[in-house]
Amino acid sequence: MVMRNNTLTRGFSAAKPSREELAELLDRGVSALTEDDALSIIDHPFVTSAIIQKIAHDPRLSSLYSVRLKLVAHRRTPQMYAAKLVHYLHWPDLVRLSVDVMVPAPVRRAIDTQLLARVTQLTLGERIAAARRCSQALIKHFLFDPDPKVFAALLVNQRLREEELLALIASGRATRDQLSLLANDIKWSFRYAIRR
Repeated sequence: MVMRNNTLTRGFSAAKPSREELAELLDRGVSALTEDDALSIIDHPFVTSAIIQKIAHDPRLSSLYSVRLKLVAHRRTPQMYAAKLVHYLHWPDLVRLSVDVMVPAPVRRAIDTQLLARVTQLTLGERIAAARRCSQALIKHFLFDPDPKVFAALLVNQRLREEELLALIASGRATRDQLSLLANDIKWSFRYAIRR
């Protein structure tokens, strides 16, 4: 078992985390950090973009999934590193980060690009789960999914907009099942434009 110094074992339990505490975490250098050390540093309130860049640049640390995930989600991660690390994240994490407003918009766009590139490889269950909470980029894709269960899941997505449903109806590509689900949906069937 790796022994950790007192600063690391106590975490940030002190009333006010300090810059000195962050300096103690970094005093051995990035190459000596453990996974827990790196995660603690990324979560530290005084962490800077330069420190995060050092962690992202270290091949050993950036190969750890938990560190990659934290780096992509952190606002201070340089966008070049965050966009590169997006390619190595799992589908559920990508879907969650794509709608997280704390993630910078350019990184969310890179996530959407990655999601759209992978969407054809998903199972029905993964498509249903993603449709419930996905971003606008995937909503536009899932509107035309052939399985009615995906459309039913999409109807509960809080990011789905009325104009997208109207565009689907007007496109002539809406299936009978989709129109039936829409007509019986408690939320959407009461919208005048959709009823019309």
